[in-house]
Amino acid sequence: MNSAAVIQIELTPGSLAFLKRFETLPAEVLEGIRRGMDKALDYTVSDIKEKRLSGKGPYPVAEGRLGQVSSQYFESLRTSPPRIIDENTVTGAIGTRVKYARIHEYGGVIKRTVKPGKVRLRTDRNGELLRNGNLAIFANKTHADSRVREVAYAGGGSYEIHIPARAPIGHGVADNAATFSRAIAREMKAVKEAMGL
Repeated sequence: MNSAAVIQIELTPGSLAFLKRFETLPAEVLEGIRRGMDKALDYTVSDIKEKRLSGKGPYPVAEGRLGQVSSQYFESLRTSPPRIIDENTVTGAIGTRVKYARIHEYGGVIKRTVKPGKVRLRTDRNGELLRNGNLAIFANKTHADSRVREVAYAGGGSYEIHIPARAPIGHGVADNAATFSRAIAREMKAVKEAMGL
């Protein structure tokens, strides 16, 4: 996804106390943070898939959840392996290449224009349209052409679809903030022991 929400992870008091010993973080400390983030990101993706991108929707917007229509978004959700980008920063990401994921994450408006076309409507043997109340009944490919009337429509009208921000990824990361803290704390403990501190 092109836009990304930045979420900072709070470290445990023990991890913070350990990190404060250094003016510039040693490579092994940064690598430990990277390993902890990597484990937490993998867990978080699994959790998002299970709790925020599955089941039969639609769900209330406040739940931050999307029902699964196809498995495209669900299967495409991935992590970008965490990277050390300077002497004090490790960054990682969760995202997807599915185009419609962005609007479900951040919300927005889709603008559409009705294009001209034809519809196939069912008829009785006298050629009269079959109706359900006042509405004509659409024909599908299995209906014989002799019992179908094609009706053209002009199109040209415009309309908008307002999509609310459901933020399944953002909610999922927030749900797992403690997972990141614990995973990094475990790695910091291992680094501290390896350094003999």
